[in-house]
Amino acid sequence: MLIVVSDLHMTDRETGAPVTDAELTSFVRNVQALEPRDEEITLLLLGDVIDFLRSEQWQLLWDKHEGAAPWSSLGPSFTGFEESLQEECLLRVAHGVEERYPGFAAALKDLKKHRNSRITYVAGNHDFMVQLSSTLRKQVADFLSLDDDPKKPFPMEFEDRKLSVYAEHGNRYDTTNWHQQQDSGRSVTRSCFA
Repeated sequence: MLIVVSDLHMTDRETGAPVTDAELTSFVRNVQALEPRDEEITLLLLGDVIDFLRSEQWQLLWDKHEGAAPWSSLGPSFTGFEESLQEECLLRVAHGVEERYPGFAAALKDLKKHRNSRITYVAGNHDFMVQLSSTLRKQVADFLSLDDDPKKPFPMEFEDRKLSVYAEHGNRYDTTNWHQQQDSGRSVTRSCFA
């Protein structure tokens, strides 16, 4: 059984009516209760699950460090992101998300414990920065009980030949928000703020 969810836009703040911890916890409990109970479950988190961009932490970084923003002062293909002010800010955002969604994280762990299940993550545009930091990928993998290897960038698409399913977040076809891992390993970004 394949269950796909995207665009949760979990944030580290209350403003903007983000999805709640109770709503996500209830969702996972419903997934866990699905019949038949012996069927394997794949939960596909299909992009923009965590919204790393809509955080007030970036404004604080901007004010404190003379205009530092998520992508400023980085080299081509985002070189220099790891161990940068931006990564430090990003890890604070991720920690804030963890603090807002403890029930969801616990429900995912419980799903893994009591059902034959796997959880995989595909990056979108609002969570693309997860691709730039192995430290962040490890944090996200632990928080969401992912089966993905955090030492490598998360996939940009999902394919299950057995089920004849191919899925991606879709921002590759958006001329405003587009990130792509190219064969050379370089990352291309047109924009990140939409």
